[in-house]
Amino acid sequence: MSTAAGRRETSARMAWVDTTRAVLMLLGVPFHAAFVYRGLPWYGPDSAGPVAGAVAGFVHTFRMPAFFAVAGYFAMRAVARKAVGQWTGERAQRLLVPFAIGVLVLGPVQLWLVARTTGPAGETFGWWVGLLRQPSLLVFQFWFLTVLFLYGLLLALGVSRFGTDRVWAALGRVGSWTGASRWRVAFVAGVAGCVVTSGWAATVLAGIDTVFGLLDVRQAAIHAPSFLLGAVVATRPDLLDRVTCCSAPAAIAWCVAAGALAALEPVAAVPARLLYHAAVPVVGAGMTMVLLTVIRRLLPGPSRVTGYLAAAAMTVYVFHNVLLLGLATVLLPVDWPVSVEYAVLVGGAVAGALVIHEVLVRLPGLATLFLGQRPGRRARPEAVGAGHD
Repeated sequence: MSTAAGRRETSARMAWVDTTRAVLMLLGVPFHAAFVYRGLPWYGPDSAGPVAGAVAGFVHTFRMPAFFAVAGYFAMRAVARKAVGQWTGERAQRLLVPFAIGVLVLGPVQLWLVARTTGPAGETFGWWVGLLRQPSLLVFQFWFLTVLFLYGLLLALGVSRFGTDRVWAALGRVGSWTGASRWRVAFVAGVAGCVVTSGWAATVLAGIDTVFGLLDVRQAAIHAPSFLLGAVVATRPDLLDRVTCCSAPAAIAWCVAAGALAALEPVAAVPARLLYHAAVPVVGAGMTMVLLTVIRRLLPGPSRVTGYLAAAAMTVYVFHNVLLLGLATVLLPVDWPVSVEYAVLVGGAVAGALVIHEVLVRLPGLATLFLGQRPGRRARPEAVGAGHD
């Protein structure tokens, strides 16, 4: 199949991929809401909820790897259709503008809410000022945007240097070689695990977490194979079909593996940390196949609901954390069952984010700042899909 034909064939296959991205975005709300009940200091103290903790641990094993795989898929398709300079400029607006506004506007608000629940009594302001002096704390969920921009920039540099057709063909050959046998798949999975483990270990030994508190180097190392996986699949429609045909026994096995990985995540011993990071890209890829298979079978075509959620995904991403923190400050003193509080947190944050979305789409100036959306244009699902936490 020619490069151009491959691009045309993939263009008609976006509805359920968009739905996957929307589902992953919505999963971020219960994931972050569960932190309130895990005793993490930046959300505030509360009694631990085993169910909420289990939800967060399980979702964490695959949500970000799947997100970066979907983002890599969208990015490769987009860069193949546009001039590199145009695409890079659009990426900067789409990702870096919301990052800057999120860090400068929402970051201080989120830290104020943290200071109210974690600082000493009567010293909220001083505690807040101390938190503001640590740039990495302002980033919160927005770390994803700079990491994704870095991946896109590297992809753009490759296309600029070697040309779109050559990059597309090279990634297609990687997909063809890997998919030729299960042994090759296992080999590539092992290489991905070694790359992630080595990158994680290098950042730990070097004592580097972030660059100026703004680019999370460790996360960039961990999720690079997932982004590359998505870019490879974008070049081969047959691979897209293969990764969405996960059998029931395989799906069960991957879910068990994800549960085991979630149980391993809090273990602090060095061998456990090395094993955990080696397994992240493998389990993440497996669970991505499971999720894509389920959604493609159950929600194969476009619908008003899934289309709306896909368009609103960036708004949910940007605002859900500040809404969760605000609701948590209200609910922490309340003696409700954890399950009830958790449901209120998740439902309230999603509903609040959708209300904000309706406001933003009617105010182009604010949509440009918070969503990176060009004035006069409503969010397109594919553009949104190229950049989220």
